[in-house]
Amino acid sequence: MVSDNVYYKHMGMVRFYKKFFRHQYPAAVMWLVMAGIAVRYSTKSLVVMITPKMKIGRTDSNREITEINAASVGWPKADRTCPSSPATALTKLSPYRTNAPEANLAKCNSPDGCRLGQPDDTGQEEDLSHQLSTQTVRLDNMGNQSFPNACPEPTESTEPAAPTRRAIVTGATSLIGDFLLPALVRSGFEVHAISRKPPIAGTCNRCVIVWHRQDIGNGGLRETYGADVLIHLAPLWALPPLLDRLAGSGIKRILAFSSTSLFTKEKSGSEQERQMVSKLKKAEEDLQSFCTERNISWTIFRPTLVYSLGRDKNVTTIARFIKRFRFFPLVGAGDGLRQPVHAEDLALACLDAIDNPKTFNKSYNLSGGEVLTYRDMVIRISGHLGTKCKIIHIPLPLMRFALGWLSNLPGYQKITPEAANRINLDMCFDHHNAVSDINFAPRYFLEY
Repeated sequence: MVSDNVYYKHMGMVRFYKKFFRHQYPAAVMWLVMAGIAVRYSTKSLVVMITPKMKIGRTDSNREITEINAASVGWPKADRTCPSSPATALTKLSPYRTNAPEANLAKCNSPDGCRLGQPDDTGQEEDLSHQLSTQTVRLDNMGNQSFPNACPEPTESTEPAAPTRRAIVTGATSLIGDFLLPALVRSGFEVHAISRKPPIAGTCNRCVIVWHRQDIGNGGLRETYGADVLIHLAPLWALPPLLDRLAGSGIKRILAFSSTSLFTKEKSGSEQERQMVSKLKKAEEDLQSFCTERNISWTIFRPTLVYSLGRDKNVTTIARFIKRFRFFPLVGAGDGLRQPVHAEDLALACLDAIDNPKTFNKSYNLSGGEVLTYRDMVIRISGHLGTKCKIIHIPLPLMRFALGWLSNLPGYQKITPEAANRINLDMCFDHHNAVSDINFAPRYFLEY
């Protein structure tokens, strides 16, 4: 009997193409696609009947893509969020078991939200699994949702010093935030992490991180929580609307991340990309003007192609494609130069710049420690995966058409045909001033 998985999978294909492409392409093309699905279904069904023990259709293609993570790419896997299961948390976090009974959780009602790792002065000990099962999302006095026991695990086992300062980090669940938050804690900061989707479960006894669920693009920053440092990891154009809130606060230092796309996409043929460049320019100008008027020290970082932990949309996108299809298309020779930079190197640069007067009121281009061609970058990724990858050279018009078609698919709307034009363009930037001012020492590509 034909596997139900095979049948429903191919019926899903038919419904998908009818829904998204029926009105965009000629009927002949749609009939060709349907015929291809029918042939594929017939072949799969025949295989199932001949070898019934084979579990065809066991692995969904979408699941295959999303599971290309740090482990499959061969990169160290970071625990960005604490485990959601109490049983799992008990196993993973037993070295950090806390003496915090359920009654002690109710004491978390300070105006600054719930702090992590609060010591229990009762001397009682409660089973961690029960403690996790009774946690709830709480509101501080400003109405912001705070999560008393949720934060990234520190990458080092050394216990951080007691916090002496406070910092706000917007866009805290970003790639850079994965490394910056624990680094700030180890440097003596109490971190107020702002995100639309913060982690909500698990314990982290050694951290001092307060999570706030806020959408800074819709309502602004509601409170500054007594911080004197603001680090903006969200898109830069989301920062200017927050500046009015900062005017009467104690913020004396602002560090923000822009992008070298400010230069590489300035003359793009895509209206969408040119608008993005305009927003970046205006955001940088607004930030500098605001800080100059109020005597606030600012620093802007412009990273190149950022990668990290299988979560980025650059290197990991290439890795997923290679992992799935075993080939990669290139326009021409693929000899455009690149300098991928690791997110941890950016986090360390930001941390070193906070109290460094040399970085006040300056902008820095932050690029990787190695210059390599686009083709070599693809080959390096393939070698790191341990997967053979065939490089296919295709004409520019065909690549532009393929990317234009791909941009119509859900999840790929940000891809534009202009990306094909940039494959053979050099996109390298000098970071010498960052090296001299903050000892910026980026690693080689895929070096850990």
